Amino acid sequence: MCMYLQVVEEEFCEGKNHVIRNVQSALMLLCWLPDIQSKELQIWLADHLCALSAQKQNKMNCCNEGMISAIIRVLGRQKQIDPKAVGKRMKRM
Repeated sequence: MCMYLQVVEEEFCEGKNHVIRNVQSALMLLCWLPDIQSKELQIWLADHLCALSAQKQNKMNCCNEGMISAIIRVLGRQKQIDPKAVGKRMKRM
């Protein structure tokens, strides 16, 4: 949760439209997704990253900073990721 707070640089509030202020932190979280052992945590993180990047301004910022390349690298490790987490990530792109 602390790393997620670094992404938005404000207090987390479920259901609020947060602005990604630190794209590099979002990219690090995405890249760590396959290394997270808990499938539930993988799904939670994928859900929240998807919700953040679904907003138009956030999507533009993330794409400009290399999010698409990071997603492709993470998908290369799909055997380590819960299929639900992968599906949620791809659904929002």
